[in-house]
Amino acid sequence: MSPEWPLGRGFLALHLTLALSLLYGGVGTAWAYFGAGHSGLHLGLLGAIEAVGAALFLWPRTLVWGGRVLLLCLTLAFVVHAVRRQFRPDLVVFAAATWLIMLYSSARRETAAGPV
Repeated sequence: MSPEWPLGRGFLALHLTLALSLLYGGVGTAWAYFGAGHSGLHLGLLGAIEAVGAALFLWPRTLVWGGRVLLLCLTLAFVVHAVRRQFRPDLVVFAAATWLIMLYSSARRETAAGPV
């Protein structure tokens, strides 16, 4: 077992927890606005896009694209809440964790590929 393994398991736990939490939140938001008949089509759409991004973020081949979608959605959600004078530091934490997972995944791929 390599010395990196405990760190890799920690990142895997963060990755799965983050992706599944954002998937759950995106589906919940989309359901709240589409299923319940609320006005706010744009918020339901944002939730649906977040859910798709989180699903893409789960798989190694689409992790980067999913991460980009999530970062866009989290930024938009932060702005929407800020306009409503609601400070949501959790969205900043989610964005930072998404970015960290994207960086870690890229670094692992480069290390696995070996020197060019």
